[in-house]
Amino acid sequence: MDLCFLYASKSGGFVVGFLLLPLFNRLLGSDLFGVVALILTLQAFVMLVDFGMSTVVGRDLAVAGATPFQRYMTWRAAEWVISLIYAALILPLSIAIWAWGGTFTQVDALGCLVLFWALTLQNIGQNALVARHRFVDAASLQAVGVLARYGLSAIALAWIAPTLSCFIVVQAIVSVAQMLATRWRCVITLRPTPTDCIRGVERERADSLLRTGMALLRTGRPLILLGLSGAAVMQLDKVIVSGVMSPRDLAPYFLAATFCLVPISVLAAPVAQFCQPRIVQAISSDDPASARRALFQFNWLICVCALLPAAVIWALREPLIALWLHDSNDVTLVTQYSAVILPGVGLGALGYVPYAVLVAREDYQFQARFSFIITTLTLSATLAAAIQGSLLAICVIYALYHNVMTIGFWWRSVQLDAGGSGVAAAGARQAALLALLVILGAIGSVAVARI
Repeated sequence: MDLCFLYASKSGGFVVGFLLLPLFNRLLGSDLFGVVALILTLQAFVMLVDFGMSTVVGRDLAVAGATPFQRYMTWRAAEWVISLIYAALILPLSIAIWAWGGTFTQVDALGCLVLFWALTLQNIGQNALVARHRFVDAASLQAVGVLARYGLSAIALAWIAPTLSCFIVVQAIVSVAQMLATRWRCVITLRPTPTDCIRGVERERADSLLRTGMALLRTGRPLILLGLSGAAVMQLDKVIVSGVMSPRDLAPYFLAATFCLVPISVLAAPVAQFCQPRIVQAISSDDPASARRALFQFNWLICVCALLPAAVIWALREPLIALWLHDSNDVTLVTQYSAVILPGVGLGALGYVPYAVLVAREDYQFQARFSFIITTLTLSATLAAAIQGSLLAICVIYALYHNVMTIGFWWRSVQLDAGGSGVAAAGARQAALLALLVILGAIGSVAVARI
């Protein structure tokens, strides 16, 4: 039932991707929609670049042995850190917009800053609720928030004015409301009793929050590089396409990327939210039997909920994209790009499993270094392909990226477990077998259909 609620929370993103984005494209036109796509790209970027706060909070609140006081202080300190960082950005951003003097106004810039701040805090609160197994609360807040944010934006663009400022203001207002609702549930869930505060030695004070925040930053320092790498590789490809080529070229590529990310963002992400706290708890408790069960369950759920649907979506991509985009001129290009990206993304969903193992073992250094190297290579190749004007080559590059990251994370998980329980090696073998079965099944289905 909890997993069902997490899937319900992703319904908002599904509706946005498959109903409202094409509507935004029609209301705003290709050029202005390219700017909106860039804002959405930056939005996803800054949520990943949160100085490791969401990952550390999710891990520390799920780990065995943490007290209620420690959990509460960890979440509150993460909020303080992010809020102070965004407050420090107000003046330099205002100066930069004034010096630039472009069509992007001060109100637009500050609206984006508020939007990004609220979404980052909401994401941290979301991870905190999931870590404490408050799946219903987390899912409900996420689904309602996303649907309200984009639904009201669509209404405002259609009834008020199809302008960039209208889109940003509505997005910012609704995001703050969603963040406050999530924060309210976190306070109810995490706030310790007076007895817990006494046991925690000190009550909530600004100096104690800052000390805890500094400790979180030290723990999450490698995650800053990891977040930057992940955000860069997943979002800067669109910036490169828009800058080197044109916003018009970005539109079909952005739509194809949105379509192809369904197996990871909509189908696999709820499974990861459901299973990761259990893996963290089992590994931190030094319980190999429980860790093996959790790892095997994670692999099977990813296969059933993400890999198999990805294979079906790939086989039916032409009618699905045509139904999604209706009579858009981009249908042919989106279908062509999706045929290349989707297999890599589908197999990349298996990367959630070893990532959970590495988080449980706090192996942040490897994740940061490996992600930085692969990101640098990927973006360099993307820039070269964009200069040559080949979006299809960029699609191949990103399909390979997802698979290389998955293999690298599995390899590291097995290395950390060498000479130990062998849980990671067993999980890697199972994942490889499941992936092979899905690939053979997809190839066989295509061969039969052609006959």
